[in-house]
Amino acid sequence: MLPSAASPVRSGALSGSPGETPETWAEPLDRRVFGALVELSAEVPGFLAELSEEFQKGVGGQVAALRDAFRDGNTQALRFAAHSLRGCCGTIGANGMAALARSLEHAPPADPATGWPLIQRLEAEYEAVRRTLEQYVPGAATADAPVEDTAA
Repeated sequence: MLPSAASPVRSGALSGSPGETPETWAEPLDRRVFGALVELSAEVPGFLAELSEEFQKGVGGQVAALRDAFRDGNTQALRFAAHSLRGCCGTIGANGMAALARSLEHAPPADPATGWPLIQRLEAEYEAVRRTLEQYVPGAATADAPVEDTAA
């Protein structure tokens, strides 16, 4: 059974709130946001599976664009990709990812020594979100491969 905003969720599965920093999240999805989506999916069959699939497809491309922009030193493209990513993450309750994207959007790192670790944390958070979606949303798994590491 999928979690809802009003029902208990398996411990360690969902938490976070928009005011927290990425370091404080122990779990990949916000219980309230994801729970509201679960409740909506009860009224609209297939909604959550479709949203999850679209999220995963879109985020994979956005993370790749963010990575390319950083590698190329294109701050404007980096900010744009981070902004787009932040919006997608907020929609599904991936607050840890959204906070990392917000950091990259508002203070894009110029130094590879600080930038690549942020991008790698974002990718690790994305994988945790993907695993959680696959666990709670039937049909959430996509054929998309995890984001490749193209850092030099």
